[in-house]
Order: sequence, then structure tokens, then C-alpha cells
Amino acid sequence: MHVHRTDLVIEHRAKVMTALVVVCFTALFVRLWVLQIVRGPENYRRSLEYTTYDTPLPAPRGVFYDRHGRLLVGNRAGYAVVGRLDHLK
Repeated sequence: MHVHRTDLVIEHRAKVMTALVVVCFTALFVRLWVLQIVRGPENYRRSLEYTTYDTPLPAPRGVFYDRHGRLLVGNRAGYAVVGRLDHLK
């Protein structure tokens, strides 16, 4: 069986491409490992600092009673999720 030079070139290119793909996936895997395992606790702590905070808002109205002293309108705690684009980096 006779092997042509073009077959050898194609085989060499395939080996080089395979090596490049392996190197790229290894680099990605190592970077993911560093971010998740090595720096995971620090990143988790930082994410909590940036994403959760309490902003107390005063109630715009008070308590209303009718003429017999019965409560008509009162205040109670309410929760809302608000996103502010000016706090994003």
C-alpha cells in the first residue's frame, strides 16, 4: 500500500488540531476548577454583598380609624424584589 504525501499532511494536521482541542479544553477545565473550587467561597461572599441588601422605605400613610375607633387602614410589612440598573457593574 502506497501512502501519499497529502495523506501524511492531513494526518499531521489532524493530530495538531486534536492536540489544540485537548489543550483548550484542559485550560477551560482548569479555569473552571479555580473559579468554583479554589475561589468559590470568596466569590459566594462577594455575590451576597452585591446582590442582597435591605433598603427601608417609610410608609407613605399612617393608620386610619373610623369615628367609632375601628381600624380602617393599617400598615403591614410587604416584600418586593427591585432591580436597579445603576447598581450593576
